[in-house]
Amino acid sequence: MLDDIINNKILIGRSKKELLENLGQPFVKEEGFYNGKAMQFRTSEKSGEYLHWYLFIELKNDTVVYTQKSLD
Repeated sequence: MLDDIINNKILIGRSKKELLENLGQPFVKEEGFYNGKAMQFRTSEKSGEYLHWYLFIELKNDTVVYTQKSLD
């Protein structure tokens, strides 16, 4: 599912408000993360026994411009 979100650019163009309504609060508070221009959401998908995948979202003018997958 995470790969589908990224590969199909499902979140590109969505507002910050829409993200918070649909995904809940980010794992990392956005105020201190990339100067408030990005958010990171922890997913339930794992890579191995311990590492979780995260959805990294970059914002410009409170609109999603980029998404990628990252590990903790």
